[in-house]
Amino acid sequence: MTYIDYAGLDDDGEPILNEYSSELEYKIELWLYENNYAPFHEESIKYIFNVRKEIIDSLNYNNSEVEKVKSKIIKFIENKYIFPSLQTWVAGNIVRSTTLPDLLKDFQKFKYKPKNEVKKIRGKSQSTKNRYLKVYDLFRDTQEKHDSWTKKEIYQHISTKKIGGKKYSFTTIRDIIEKKKYLDTYEDK
Repeated sequence: MTYIDYAGLDDDGEPILNEYSSELEYKIELWLYENNYAPFHEESIKYIFNVRKEIIDSLNYNNSEVEKVKSKIIKFIENKYIFPSLQTWVAGNIVRSTTLPDLLKDFQKFKYKPKNEVKKIRGKSQSTKNRYLKVYDLFRDTQEKHDSWTKKEIYQHISTKKIGGKKYSFTTIRDIIEKKKYLDTYEDK
């Protein structure tokens, strides 16, 4: 996204336009121009750090698209203003013995870490729940038709059938019935 500022007309009557990467860059550049500072002056560094801090404080750390854009803006501020200021001050400190401003001494690159990453909720899918219900229904129907059969025989019989396009083993069918896994589906409906 670019931000274009109308600066006036040139001698030929053509508009003079200044292009910035964002409105925030324009505001920082305007502040620097109005106060007659270069980005590495201490007052400029304070202003730029305040702008950066305001953006960081406005983050909810929820990994939204807005947060990603704000994170990119913070990185832009660091790359365009803070890192070059730091390099200028370090180079100047070598030449003359001035002290580095505290803001630059304590500077740490911003790292965006969302608070609550959205995690997939583990559980049975609806199709699995429906198959469990079909297993239970088949169990009940088989039990009614063959009331002399033991549970083991019924489980064996059901394990030969396809349920919802899937075959279940003897132990899986036993678990579905005896652990009452089919009940989860009744609670959801």
